[in-house]
Amino acid sequence: MSEHTPSEWETDGQHLFPVGDSPNILACLYVPRGGTKVLIANALFIVRACNAHNDLLAACEAAKAQLDLIGNPFSDVPDVTLQIEAAIAKAKGE
Repeated sequence: MSEHTPSEWETDGQHLFPVGDSPNILACLYVPRGGTKVLIANALFIVRACNAHNDLLAACEAAKAQLDLIGNPFSDVPDVTLQIEAAIAKAKGE
């Protein structure tokens, strides 16, 4: 599998493209049943998710490493480690 275009990404509301001087369009979005407002909301959500991906993955990996060191102090939420592991796997496409 090839690597995706590195973030940061931005949108003009219909196209997704890398931040900077690159003229490359990464994706085109088409107007859904909800209309243009939904199109723009979807484009903004995709950009936010892509741009936050690396930071969120790093935060989950750091939290998992700390839980591995100290154990799960959240006795009332015993599956927190499993949730973090699942989120990491999902973010990595595993």
